[in-house]
Amino acid sequence: MEKKSNTSRTSGKGNLGEVIEIKISSHPKMMRVLRAVSEEIGNLAGMSEEQIIHLQIAIDEASTNIIRHGYKFDATKEFKLIFNLMEDRLEVVLEDNARPFKPEPVETFDSDKPIQGGLGVSLIHRAVDEVNYSVTRSGSNQLRLVKYLTGKEVRNRESIVATGE
Repeated sequence: MEKKSNTSRTSGKGNLGEVIEIKISSHPKMMRVLRAVSEEIGNLAGMSEEQIIHLQIAIDEASTNIIRHGYKFDATKEFKLIFNLMEDRLEVVLEDNARPFKPEPVETFDSDKPIQGGLGVSLIHRAVDEVNYSVTRSGSNQLRLVKYLTGKEVRNRESIVATGE
């Protein structure tokens, strides 16, 4: 796993963001690492436990889709996560080099009907505030997840930064 952190960038809105970039093996055992990293970044953002769980669900589902459907469990492949902690939101970009795909429309599901898989994309959309898929000029898949922070999380984050806890 390769990690770059504490670089600052200016977002399109002019907000200075803390960026953490991780390149990780697509071996399923690395999912534990992603969950731990997601939890720590959620804590840094000042998120509640429930919001952190939602973030973890979205990242877990998206990463599982890359590993299972994109890379067909080929553990020699890698993908990248870029966490951008901004003043009012946390953006997470997952980038892989699997074959581009056409995202299916998000379907709602009826809890009375039996389901056989296929809920991952719906769970991702329910867990975060925005989901955008694109293919870069170089042919990489990018999935952008956004979780907006309320004033409470921003105040929590300021306290964490001030105290280091």
